[in-house]
Amino acid sequence: MQVTKEPTKQSTYLITIQIEPTDYRPRWEKALRDARKKANWKGFRQGMVPLTHLKKRVGHDLLANTLQTIIDEELKKTLEQIGTYSLGQPVIKERNVDVDINTDKTYSIIFEIATAPEFELPFLAEQKINVFKYKILPSDEVIKERIDYIRQQLGTQVQVKDIEENDNVEVELIELDEATNAPKTDAVTNISLLRVDLFKEGDAKTNFLMLEVGDDMDIDLANDIDNEFEKTAKVLLGLKDAEKIAQLSPKFRLIVRKVLRLQKAEMDEAFFRKALGEQNVYSYTLEGVENAIRDSFEREYVELSTEHLAKSIKKAFIQQINVSLPEKFLLGDVYVQLVNTIGEENATKIKTIQLENIKWNLIKNKVNEQAKVNISKDEIKAVTETKLMNNWKKYFKAPPNISDIQRETTAKLKDKEFINNVVEDLFEVKILEYLFSELNIAEQEISIEDFMKMTEKEAKEAEIRFDNTVDSTSNDNAEQTVEEQTAEVTE
Repeated sequence: MQVTKEPTKQSTYLITIQIEPTDYRPRWEKALRDARKKANWKGFRQGMVPLTHLKKRVGHDLLANTLQTIIDEELKKTLEQIGTYSLGQPVIKERNVDVDINTDKTYSIIFEIATAPEFELPFLAEQKINVFKYKILPSDEVIKERIDYIRQQLGTQVQVKDIEENDNVEVELIELDEATNAPKTDAVTNISLLRVDLFKEGDAKTNFLMLEVGDDMDIDLANDIDNEFEKTAKVLLGLKDAEKIAQLSPKFRLIVRKVLRLQKAEMDEAFFRKALGEQNVYSYTLEGVENAIRDSFEREYVELSTEHLAKSIKKAFIQQINVSLPEKFLLGDVYVQLVNTIGEENATKIKTIQLENIKWNLIKNKVNEQAKVNISKDEIKAVTETKLMNNWKKYFKAPPNISDIQRETTAKLKDKEFINNVVEDLFEVKILEYLFSELNIAEQEISIEDFMKMTEKEAKEAEIRFDNTVDSTSNDNAEQTVEEQTAEVTE
C-alpha cells in the first residue's frame, strides 16, 4: 500500500492511494469464504458452493466492495494525519479501479481535497466585539394602538341609524329584472351582513354610506362589489348551485334592515380587570394596563433582538478573518454555469454568499475548539417534538394528540438526514450561545420604530440574498457529532 499527499498551488492536496494485490487479496478471499458460508444455491448444500462458482457469480462485487473499503479507510486516515478540517468533499481527479478478478493488478485513485486555512479570532481572544445587543422598547403610540385593539375586542355591538366605514350592515337583497328594474316574480332574495369595505371605490360605495335604516338602493353585484360575481353570489345570497348562479341577474335591490356598530369598551375598572385578568401583578388602572402591555412587547421583542445580534456577530466575525479559500475547487463549474444562466453580477453575489457560508462554518469550528459543544439524544428528541408540535398548530385548530406526536417523533428519529439537520441547527445555536456568554456585548435601548428603520437600512445596504445558495463546506466537527448522534439515536 502506498499513500502519498502532495500540496498544490491552489491550497489543496492531491492524495494518491495505490493498492497492491497483497493489500486487497487477503480481504477479498475472506469475503469470498464468508459469502460461501451463507450461500444457499440450488444444487448445492448451504456452505458447500465451490469457490470457483462463487467467484464467477459474486467475486466482482465483493472485490469492488473490498477496494472501496480500503480506499475509504486510507482516505480517512490520511485526512486525520493532515490534521485540519476539510472543505467540501474529496474530488476524484484520476482513477484506475476497473475491477478484474482474474488478474493480480495494482489499483490506484487520486483525490483532491481542500483543507481549512489557519486563522485566529481576535474578537474571541479579546472578548470584545463592536456590536450591540438591543433592548427594544415599544413606543407610546404602539401601546396606545394595543389598548385601542383591546377596547375593540372587549367592546359591544350597538344598533345605530346611519352607516359608517367600519359598520356591519344587515341588508335584504332582492333580485331585479334587468329590463324593467323591478323585482322578478321568482326573484332570489336573501338577508345578509354587508360590510362597507366589500364595495369597490365608486358611486355605489358613496351612495351606500349615505343610507339609513329603512332606505334602499339598487346595486350591480357583478360590478359594484369587489369580488368575482360567483363568489359574491355564494357569500351574500347563500347560493351553491353554479347553474343557478349563472342564470342570476346581477341587478339587486338592497334594503337596509339594521346597522351594527362596534362600541369600544369604556376604560373603567371593569375594563382594566378584563384586560389584565384576576391574577396579575399590575394595578387595575390605565397605568397598570400600559405596563402590562409594555412588558409583553419587550418579551416579544427579545427574539427579534437575539436574531439581530446573531446576524451582527456572524457578519463581524466573517469580516474579521482574512483567509484565502480555494474558490475554484470549492465552487467547481457551478460559478461558470451560474454566469451563463443568470449573468456575472448575480452569479458573483451568489459566490460571495457561498464563500461567506464556508467562512462561517470555519469560524464555528474554530470557536468549538473552546466551546466543545455536546449535543445529547434528549436535546435532539426535544427539538423534534417541538418541530412536530409547531407543524400541528400550523395546520390544525384542535390540540395535538400527544400519542400521535410521540409516534411521529419515534419515526423521525430513525431518519438520518432529519437528525443531521437537527444536529447542525443545534450546533449553530450552541455556538452562538457560547459567543453571547463569552463576548462583552454592550446593551443599548432602542424604540421598535427605530429598530425597524435600522434593520430595513441594513437590508438595503446588504447584497441581495438568493434562496438557492449552496453551502459548499463540510463541518468536520459538527459532522462527527452528527455521526455519533445519528448512530446513537437510530440504534
